[in-house]
Amino acid sequence: RLQDKRATRGGLFFIIGAILLFIFFIFFGLPFFARVAIFLSDFKKSSAPVQQEDKVPPGPPRIDPLPSYTKEQVITVKGAAEAGSSMKYYKNDEVVKEIVIDDTSTYSFELELDKGENVLTATTKDQAGNESERAPVVRVIYNDEEPKLEVTYPIDGTIIEGKKAIVITGATSPGNKVTVNDRVAIVEDDGGFSMNFNLDEGENRLVFTAEDPAGNFVKREFRVTF
Repeated sequence: RLQDKRATRGGLFFIIGAILLFIFFIFFGLPFFARVAIFLSDFKKSSAPVQQEDKVPPGPPRIDPLPSYTKEQVITVKGAAEAGSSMKYYKNDEVVKEIVIDDTSTYSFELELDKGENVLTATTKDQAGNESERAPVVRVIYNDEEPKLEVTYPIDGTIIEGKKAIVITGATSPGNKVTVNDRVAIVEDDGGFSMNFNLDEGENRLVFTAEDPAGNFVKREFRVTF
């Protein structure tokens, strides 16, 4: 009987100890293991590489050289920009073209010009949304009109007497080139031109030409008699 009592008492102590251990685990063990799990999770996150946000804008697009003057209304525009970026092309502060730059980092398209001065520039925006500064401005003057050419002396059909050495005079637009019988005349800043010319006896054929920087050309032919 003494052994039975001891066995019963030992079983009772075991049950009570198990209950106490269970209560301890519920109140202290679970929070402890939860804190350990959170710590390990935070440690894993902190050891992972941090990706930096791209805030660096791309460089401005490059615009290949264009003529300062042209008589062509439609010109080909070429250049380069960052591959994958979106480019806006401006003409006189208005967006006239939007394109995505391909893997070659180059672009090319046809651009219709306005009469007179065309101020061209461009910007690009990369895939992260960063926008470049504007490209250096390029100015193109479109003019398809016949250049001015006025001859004030001698007038067509004039009969000249006296000295055969005369001074041919006339007017054009500043910056134009004027020739008389393939000789280049002097053009002043105001567009007036002049040339010393020796007449031959009899009829003299005078061929005048004027050409502007855009390449527009005009030709006049006079005949004077000495």
